[in-house]
Amino acid sequence: MPSTAVRRLFPRTAVFVTNGGYGGVQYALRYGVPIVATGGKEDKPEVGARVQWAGVGRRIRSERPTARALRREILRVIDEPRYRQASTRIAADMAASPGFAEVAAVVDGLVARQAPDTGHVYPPVAPTS
Repeated sequence: MPSTAVRRLFPRTAVFVTNGGYGGVQYALRYGVPIVATGGKEDKPEVGARVQWAGVGRRIRSERPTARALRREILRVIDEPRYRQASTRIAADMAASPGFAEVAAVVDGLVARQAPDTGHVYPPVAPTS
């Protein structure tokens, strides 16, 4: 559960500017806030690419973007309603998701189907990916 400050701040946020960290991006999306992501190490380039691909924000391919680049991308995200609309759609999807309760139900179901003599799941389950 996010802190009280996060729960109060994000609903009032026009755009979230981040280094592209997964946690911050997830909080922004949970509240339907569009994103401007920067960053170039660890998983940040991938997260930024997904932000742009999903249409929930813009990616700046720099760890140290100029003030001009930040301003341009922030204004673009604020001025183009499609970013807010996409973020709001993702927030609704996240809110409707059963989350860990569904994962636990699937695991419990698989455990219940284990063959007592071998421990294998019966009948076999095909991989999903």
